[in-house]
Amino acid sequence: MGKSTAALELFYDYSCPYCLMGYDLLVSLLPSAGPIDILWRPCEAHPRPEVYRHHSDLCARGFFFAVEAGVDPHAYHRLMFHAALKDRIDIDDPAAVARAVGSILDSAKLEQDLRSDRYVKELDENNTLAWDVCGFDAVPSIRWGDRLLGAVPGVGIGHDALAGFLKG
Repeated sequence: MGKSTAALELFYDYSCPYCLMGYDLLVSLLPSAGPIDILWRPCEAHPRPEVYRHHSDLCARGFFFAVEAGVDPHAYHRLMFHAALKDRIDIDDPAAVARAVGSILDSAKLEQDLRSDRYVKELDENNTLAWDVCGFDAVPSIRWGDRLLGAVPGVGIGHDALAGFLKG
């Protein structure tokens, strides 16, 4: 079976340690996989109104802001994963999320947008696509054309599974 011509869609949550590992694994495997278009699909492992300690909706909505501002997605990913998982900033605070990525974009404008409903629709669409359309059980998970690679809850995606998936 050959590689799909559709973009590889990566569904991930910035507050998920398995997503950070999956992102790092994907980035490490990309050079040997050949040219692949990636469609980044930030979503929430625990979307509102689900009760959860910290919601990652602001981090995900910040990604849409960054893309619109022309920021390199990898730069945003590195800063936001670090802020959410290593620095453990308060990701429910728009000001804290904006400060975390202030070195690569206009944090005042981002904070303003995060305090509004901007990008809520895009995030809702990704949540619906991940959980309802694709039926994933956990993130990080991948859709590539009609092929799906779902994460194992509490485990993520392993090297061999992802490498095999990328080879098609």
